[in-house]
Amino acid sequence: MKIRWSDFSAFNDNNLEDAPSKAGVYLLWMKLTRDDWRLFYVGEADSIKQTLRRHLSCQETNFELKRKLRNCVTGFEYSVQPDAEVRAGVLKFLAEQCKPELPCPVAQPDVEPIAVNLPSTE
Repeated sequence: MKIRWSDFSAFNDNNLEDAPSKAGVYLLWMKLTRDDWRLFYVGEADSIKQTLRRHLSCQETNFELKRKLRNCVTGFEYSVQPDAEVRAGVLKFLAEQCKPELPCPVAQPDVEPIAVNLPSTE
């Protein structure tokens, strides 16, 4: 399935203004070197903006995620996906295919992964 990914943005409060309050999947990246980034988390949300904001707030309960966001240069991309079943399948595919550093909230075992294109690296 071909999906449309947002442009890559630095992960900070200012850049979340343009994130949609719609459901979707998102990727969190960590900068390793000048031109090298590593995917460290994939997630899904009923409201992309609200979930990303929560990750930056004191309400975030995932300690490792909070630590990376506080101590590393990070960025994000997202894809709006209104259908919950599609989001679950895409999330499972991204978790299996990309193997992010931090565990993500993968859907139930009976959810079939839905193969999607990954964001462009250009």
